[in-house]
Amino acid sequence: MLRAAPLVAIATLLVNDHLLKAAWPSWWTGKLSDFAGLVFFPLLLQAVWEVACVGLWRSRRWRPDPRVLGVAIVLTAVVFTSIQTVTAAGEAYRAALGLLQAPFRGRFVPVA
Repeated sequence: MLRAAPLVAIATLLVNDHLLKAAWPSWWTGKLSDFAGLVFFPLLLQAVWEVACVGLWRSRRWRPDPRVLGVAIVLTAVVFTSIQTVTAAGEAYRAALGLLQAPFRGRFVPVA
């Protein structure tokens, strides 16, 4: 997570979602977020999985597992594709994101 690609992807997501989309909303800013998410999210899934596994099996020496990354990449691709192509999946994503943001906004507001 602390290598160049994930850090650039995180920075791209933050700058794009909080500055560029507001200043220059277009097809490109939407795709830029999608691409950065496709780079970052599988690595986040792998990190969460492996931290959980190290916590469960502390006696094992930790090593990244390429199979975990492969599954995370496929899972990310399926979820991102579903959100973009299946109306119900997109609505479920927006509702879930609204719920996750609710504590910070003080109320539930689905993201448009």
